Amino acid sequence: KAKAEAFINKILPGKLEETELAYEDNSYRPMGTPFPIRYQFRYVRLIDGIKFEGNYINVGIDGATGEVQSFYYRWDDIGDLPKPEGIKTSEEATRIYRNRMNMDLIYLPIRDETKPYYNIKNIKLAYRPSLDFSMLDAKTGLPIGWDGKTRPSQESKELTPARLQEIKKQAKPIAKQDQEISRERAEKIAREVVSDQFGGKIQIDAANYIEGDHYWDTAGRKAWNVLFTIEDSKGKNGQIMIDALTEEIIALSAWINEPYAPNMKPEVTWEQAYDNAIALIAKYHPDKIDQLKLKQLKPEEPVPDASGNIYYPMEYYFNFPRLIDGILYEENQFSVSIHARTGGMLHFNCRWSEDLPLPPKTQTISKEQAKDVI
Repeated sequence: KAKAEAFINKILPGKLEETELAYEDNSYRPMGTPFPIRYQFRYVRLIDGIKFEGNYINVGIDGATGEVQSFYYRWDDIGDLPKPEGIKTSEEATRIYRNRMNMDLIYLPIRDETKPYYNIKNIKLAYRPSLDFSMLDAKTGLPIGWDGKTRPSQESKELTPARLQEIKKQAKPIAKQDQEISRERAEKIAREVVSDQFGGKIQIDAANYIEGDHYWDTAGRKAWNVLFTIEDSKGKNGQIMIDALTEEIIALSAWINEPYAPNMKPEVTWEQAYDNAIALIAKYHPDKIDQLKLKQLKPEEPVPDASGNIYYPMEYYFNFPRLIDGILYEENQFSVSIHARTGGMLHFNCRWSEDLPLPPKTQTISKEQAKDVI
């Protein structure tokens, strides 16, 4: 930090006194060592004691040599700014935040920093604040976005209890075999699933067996990873991962090369895409549907850019984290993406672990106590 500030004083004399340290990061470490190899510092400009985050100074320091690795700053000539008159006090704003804040109880995975990222050492219970906005208008106390406009309540969609039970009834017991399935069996399953999902004649390009904690998608499960091409399509190829002991579908993706241009409106609504995503979970993993947080927030509508063009999404993304006795465990999740013009599946992934080292739920503080700490 001292070296970063000395460099700023040398390059920008007097500017450091007009800033406040807003961010520092020493978490970038090479695998197998606890020592950082790069330090990052970010100083934000203060005007009359108020942060102006559009102006800042960034400095990166080499952790081994102490030399400056990177330097960048932005410092504008500022015109008239609104006066801090008639605004909410910090206490009033804090009260608004508290009243609108929810506290999510989560299982937090603690990773072994000396091993690959996916290796979990243990799991802790933690509270995490949850808000549907990031800023308040200092005068009105209403939530606003980065464009300064008041944010309406975000729309959402969730599965009905009746539909949930309907899907759950489809579930069949999962049979876990003693021996991994053969490559031939994995390729046969791949052909059947891919053909059913996408149609067309399937060509298997490669198949390999994987296991261990080095693969994000499998979460330590034994699996077959199969690459394929749909021969009668225009450049459509993809990947499917199959559990080698249960034959469950872990992941399925199709990569499509197609043109994209501004103002190409989706032909499928977000609500329809949600239903399609749920249908995929119901198809491949109906036994897990009641162990997921199914409520999804609808994304904001895209706005025109400076040229008047609107870039609509090519696909809709959904992420359904796991719930264990009502507690979030986001390390396990279903992620699904749906084509915005066809409604078809582009990506499906079920990341799921068994025999988790969960801590006891006793002696947790209440949500109100957690809010007091925050």
